[in-house]
Amino acid sequence: MYSSFLNYINNCRLPPLKGYCFAVLICFFTVIITKQIVSSFETANIMMIFLLSVVVIAVKAGRGPAALAAFINVLAMDFFYIGPVFTFSVLDLQYLMTFAIMLGVGLLIGQLTAGLRFAATLAEKREQRASSLFQLTQHLSAVVSREQVKTIGERVIRHFYSGEVVFLLVNDEFELQLDALQHPDIEIEAINWTFFNAKISGIYTRHFSDSKWLYMPLEAPSSLGGILMLKADNPEGLSSPEQLRHLQTITRQLAIALERIHFSCKAQTAYIKYETEQLRSTLLSAISHDLRTPLTALTIMAEQLKNEYKENKKLYYQIDNLVAKTCQINRLAMNLLEMARLQSGDVNIAADWQSIEEIVGSALRSVEQNIPKDKLITKLPCDLPLVQFDAMLIERVLVNLVENAIKYGKPPIEISVEVLPSFLVIKVLDHGDGIPQDLVGKEYKLFETFTRGVSESAQTGVGLGLAIVKAIVLAHKGTITAANSKTGGACFTIKLPRKAPPEIMEEEICSYQ
Repeated sequence: MYSSFLNYINNCRLPPLKGYCFAVLICFFTVIITKQIVSSFETANIMMIFLLSVVVIAVKAGRGPAALAAFINVLAMDFFYIGPVFTFSVLDLQYLMTFAIMLGVGLLIGQLTAGLRFAATLAEKREQRASSLFQLTQHLSAVVSREQVKTIGERVIRHFYSGEVVFLLVNDEFELQLDALQHPDIEIEAINWTFFNAKISGIYTRHFSDSKWLYMPLEAPSSLGGILMLKADNPEGLSSPEQLRHLQTITRQLAIALERIHFSCKAQTAYIKYETEQLRSTLLSAISHDLRTPLTALTIMAEQLKNEYKENKKLYYQIDNLVAKTCQINRLAMNLLEMARLQSGDVNIAADWQSIEEIVGSALRSVEQNIPKDKLITKLPCDLPLVQFDAMLIERVLVNLVENAIKYGKPPIEISVEVLPSFLVIKVLDHGDGIPQDLVGKEYKLFETFTRGVSESAQTGVGLGLAIVKAIVLAHKGTITAANSKTGGACFTIKLPRKAPPEIMEEEICSYQ
């Protein structure tokens, strides 16, 4: 009910000129009416009628016309009803106090009515803002793109703050796209300051106050979505703290919507990537499994032919090449099957206390046919402790890294081991050209499935070796990195977590010996 009364007061106000005319007219009619009933009412009641007219004028026309009516009514009361009549002189000095009180009450009524009108205006604006924020939230809840957020934001802000509205959003790396700016009077320095400090700047603020633009950060709970730039047609309105709070609330809602869209796109991309990897792993597993049986049979038959035609050197050489290519395809099929198994998460780590010297030696024996022994260098410290890992899988890691160094690097190839308090560090270093320049700083891409360091080369392979290495190391809760060595070549570093091995009783050692 009180809200309805405030709305009535706010909506029934007359324009200033009409308000003063209305005040004079009401005072005139009040005199006419009171002249007709003066014989039936006491002077005090006549004064109440004059005060009532001031209330009506204050409600309808405002504070200024109400003050004018109070003066006119006091003069009319003195002129028409206080003796001697038709003069402004007062015989009874008590009436001077009455006139003063009447004038004061009239002015007070006008002031109180003006306060009510101001409260009504403020309440109406707050109601409009609350309604607009509710509608803004509803609209933003349905958007699916950043462009839609910009369109809605521009429409809402222009509705409340007429003028130019510019949104400068960040890209996927959360960097401002300054190249998209088309306004020459926008200060780049102010934009950068607002973005890096996440604080408002521009007109009517402490920073860059000489600017014609207001710069507001689109700050969400966990990120900064960009900068809002506003050049209002009536910039004085931006000096109000309440206006700024309202604008900040709008930008906050827009920033939250931008952040939601960003994370939604990330989640959708991750889900599609996951589903794609799952489908690819399933296909690779099925294909490689179906290939292994005929490839094994083909390898056996090729070996038999090789033994039968030892005396025919030309034919023997061709069959030997056939055997090598068959073994190569067989290893590729095994890699595909192994990668599919690792990606599916179906990996059982048979971790046991192992000697790293034995694993390194076994791995080097597996690659001896591909590189002379004198081109393989090992740097193993004495008294290496036992480390808990899956011997077969870690051997596979070392074999893949050494084969990768043989393919893409140059000898000699070094394998070094270093023992740290919490890690066992294994390094495989070659002396070739190192990691290609286009992958420097993006070495992690080397470990992605079907990624090769040199896309076009004479070396065979589909880019599974390093991906398998990374999957095995991660299964051991370790890390692997790649970088160019200061001495030339590429260096792959593996860190496996280690803890102190269990103590072996002296009696058990003696019985073992």
